[in-house]
Amino acid sequence: MKRFCRISALVFLICVHGMAGGIVSLLPSVTDMVVDLGSANRLVGITRYGVVPAGISVTRLGGMYDLNVEAVLRLKPGLVLAYHGVETRLKPVEDAGIPVEYLKINTLNEVLSSYQRVGQLLGKAELAKKRVAELKAMLEAEKKESGPKPSVLLVTSPGGLASPRIYVSANSFYGNLLSEIGAKNAVQSKVAYPALSREGLLAAAPDIIILLSEKKEALTDCQKVPFSFLKACRNNAAFNVYGARMMHPGPMVFQLLPILKRILKAYAEHSTASLPKHIKLRNILNSVDFSAKSGEFIGIVGPNGSGKTTLLRCVAGILRDFSGKIDLDGQNLAELSSRQVARLVSYVPQIVETVIPFTVIEFLRLSRFPYQGMGSRRRCRILRVCSVKWEFFI
Repeated sequence: MKRFCRISALVFLICVHGMAGGIVSLLPSVTDMVVDLGSANRLVGITRYGVVPAGISVTRLGGMYDLNVEAVLRLKPGLVLAYHGVETRLKPVEDAGIPVEYLKINTLNEVLSSYQRVGQLLGKAELAKKRVAELKAMLEAEKKESGPKPSVLLVTSPGGLASPRIYVSANSFYGNLLSEIGAKNAVQSKVAYPALSREGLLAAAPDIIILLSEKKEALTDCQKVPFSFLKACRNNAAFNVYGARMMHPGPMVFQLLPILKRILKAYAEHSTASLPKHIKLRNILNSVDFSAKSGEFIGIVGPNGSGKTTLLRCVAGILRDFSGKIDLDGQNLAELSSRQVARLVSYVPQIVETVIPFTVIEFLRLSRFPYQGMGSRRRCRILRVCSVKWEFFI
């Protein structure tokens, strides 16, 4: 009942303010949620690490520990989105009659719940519900049913392994993601992001080390004592996954799932040495949603580098490291083999580079590769088509 009254009072306050003053987001992760829901233009203030699209003008308000409360008051926002636990610091804001919503983002479930709550506050509850369902589907698609679970050490130190170390425990958003896709977190702690001594690091004995960062970081620490004694370093299984908003527990980080799965697969196949040690997380396509009916012609328009070719390569099954779902004739692309996809999709790239001097007949024969084993009648038919009088074309 108390929860219901509080929500009702908050909604009333938002209506009174009319959201005329816009939104202040004091959490980079929540800023990502607002942007993901298409409401970036309603933001008027964010923290120093928040990211908004180009062209959106916002006031930077500092960080969690040096928040400029006076600047928040001057903005006169219609709503402030803040981290649960800083209520005392924002008391002046609430005393001024500005509604504040406190959110939790420590765990996977908290992030998804906060996403839906933000959607409700923005008047986009249905869209938020749909996006959360998509994120859950991404997670489900990457789940591992059985098999050995390697021990993974996630590091979030911005300066690498040798800097003041901040590790990710199983009791955190990133730790939850690891567990969901079939890995064991090397750090078991009730604290979401604990610090470990060098002795604690050696005791963790990880099979794989993944350094998460927003910028490319050196992995030379693996060559130094005591890190060189770690199994992951000895087996060439230390990686740096980096990219913008990597450290924002929110919708963008779900793009990390295919990369984590790729690393786990390489470890299971004893082929981690073949993977690049620095993997950049890039979100080339985002929230693409369309359907093509039989007989339809659809044109994909956009400037160079916008992702047109990447989209086609995903639909054709050439690129498999993507999140979301693609259905071909009612069948999930992720569940189809390359041969099955080739029977459903024809893909003609802009440039075809061949180092083998195929004849026309040999090139046409390649199109029958997915159907091998169906008998020779169709192959003979191709040969007969190609045996048309060639002088006609001369």
